[in-house]
Amino acid sequence: MAGTYRYWTLAPGEVPPWPRPGTFELREAPIPAPGPGQALTRTIYVSLDPYQWGYKRRRVEPEGAPCHARTVAQVVESRIDGLAPGDFVFNTNGWAEYGLMGEGVARPGYMVPRRLDPAAGRISQAVGVLGMLGLTAYAGMILQLDPKPGETVVVSAAAGGVGQIAGQLAKLKGARVVGIVGQPDKALYVKEALGFDAAVLHAAPTFAADLAAACPDGVDAYFENVGGAVFDAVLPLFNPGPG
Repeated sequence: MAGTYRYWTLAPGEVPPWPRPGTFELREAPIPAPGPGQALTRTIYVSLDPYQWGYKRRRVEPEGAPCHARTVAQVVESRIDGLAPGDFVFNTNGWAEYGLMGEGVARPGYMVPRRLDPAAGRISQAVGVLGMLGLTAYAGMILQLDPKPGETVVVSAAAGGVGQIAGQLAKLKGARVVGIVGQPDKALYVKEALGFDAAVLHAAPTFAADLAAACPDGVDAYFENVGGAVFDAVLPLFNPGPG
């Protein structure tokens, strides 16, 4: 496939503590041709996750390479048995319009691609509820906390990608769920759209008292996403466990 594609890369120089104008550069490169055991894919969805900034702060990615990200893409050309043009895959193209996957492809954070079945769910869910976010929420809430009906579960960063799924899983288990968020609009979102029972603002000067009021029977399980002062406010509310 002839032509060029666009991708974002980290600009040369010192990496700032937080992204700012000029931190990233938009570049172009020739669209690569797939070799034996490889496929060329066109990016459709990109997952932008907090951990990615750590990659950039440590300059894990080679200079000039596309920024790392997990992606949903569609196969354009394939030299992989069982994978045909038009198929959808969950792979690691990064912040790029096109990318190679398969044998000999290695980059920081590269994961083994998997074929997606559009009939089993929206392909975008592979970078959301059926991807890393959903698996993280499931492992923490269901496999570790295992909330029981009627228990009070607190979720910090409740409007975030992991927190919102974790809270909904707790509701499905019959728990009473209290979300901790940073903005009033996020409080409305977790209560009205996600069905949380209550939400409190961690930036409020009365945060600790607000949280205690939202948990009159104490806290039975806590899905921790942030630590620090938020965790300090939850800790005194924990109910004793069995034994």
